[in-house]
Amino acid sequence: MQICTKVRMGIVVLIFLVAVIEGLTLWGLKKMSNSSSKAVSRIGWVAYAVWTLLIFGLIGFALIKSGSLMEPGWQNTTFTMVGFWLANFLAKGVFVFFFLLDELTAFFSRRFKKKNTVSTEGRRRFISTTGLALASIPFGGFLYGMVRGRYQFKIWKQELALKNLPDSFIGKTFVQLSDLHLGSFPTGTNAIAKAIEQINALEPDYIFFTGDMINERAVEAEPWVDTLKELKAKFGKYSVLGNHDYGDYYEPWAGKPEKLEANIQRLNELQKQMGFQLLRNENVSLTQNGEQIKLIGLENWGIGFTQAGDLKKATQGVEDDEVQILLSHDPTHWEEKVLGKAPIDISLAGHTHGSQIGIETPAFRWSPVKYRYPRWAGMYEEGDHKLYINRGFGYLGYAGRIGIWPEITLFTLAKG
Repeated sequence: MQICTKVRMGIVVLIFLVAVIEGLTLWGLKKMSNSSSKAVSRIGWVAYAVWTLLIFGLIGFALIKSGSLMEPGWQNTTFTMVGFWLANFLAKGVFVFFFLLDELTAFFSRRFKKKNTVSTEGRRRFISTTGLALASIPFGGFLYGMVRGRYQFKIWKQELALKNLPDSFIGKTFVQLSDLHLGSFPTGTNAIAKAIEQINALEPDYIFFTGDMINERAVEAEPWVDTLKELKAKFGKYSVLGNHDYGDYYEPWAGKPEKLEANIQRLNELQKQMGFQLLRNENVSLTQNGEQIKLIGLENWGIGFTQAGDLKKATQGVEDDEVQILLSHDPTHWEEKVLGKAPIDISLAGHTHGSQIGIETPAFRWSPVKYRYPRWAGMYEEGDHKLYINRGFGYLGYAGRIGIWPEITLFTLAKG
């Protein structure tokens, strides 16, 4: 695959930012080393040199391999490199911020000739050392996110109370999975198999997958068919497409609808082999003891993304008073097409990944994705309408997760 102009420009910008950050870091470290012992200074310079050579080596590697970095088998390497770059930029960026603060303070101290202040040398050691210490936080965080965070699967348990729920469904369970992004995982990892063991231990009645099984092409899912076959649900596994499943991010297929449809058909075949029934703007009846609820599967519809979803078509034959569970990858569909407009009891979505980075505590949660998606993770309710956004199973862009762990959601149905 030939790398597109935007990506080339991105690499040029990356090199420029690296040069600026490295120049300022060198300046700051040189000033700090003047007041350190020779042994400490020597260790610091060696560590800096080794790490910086690694970063520049990765940039050189990216330039050489740019045409194949999103090919199957390379994507995990690509996203791991992104993780190293982010760790480098943020860590050195924090240090540079404090160093420049130090220099600015020194400038104004000289300019206004303040007296009785802490010595310039003592101030520099304090401010710059503080910056160096704080720089270790994002550095360590991003490395942890790659080594452990991306495989730190968390089970969220959610009671789902639905009015008009038939008695036969009370206590029934389903697992929601979303955003597998199978192309991102290193081939041969047993992390997915271990997560499947966690899911099977929950003994769900159903499994619902809400899109983005791949990054670009169906071929990415082929190595994982046998692994995902092992997912067990007593009464069936169902799935829908996400924006990444259509293949239109693969540049050579631009303007070739026959290639895109062939990709979806191949993905459909692979999902059948995994045991999933792919729903494309259609619905099925889930039946227990002669009673039923409707499961509606929508093709992707999102603001700024593929809008193949047709809710009217997907709900043909569905009665308003029936319990309706909608699988719709992008949460903006709920906001634009469901809320106050359709008798959907709950929409299950994914897509946001919770940005893969954030903070979640019982008292406070934050992720940068909130500035793009005000509703970005967990349960939201307005009147009779519910939306649940799964934080995603896999990863994309950055090969890790920090604070927003990969999610497996277990829902237990109740009468509301």
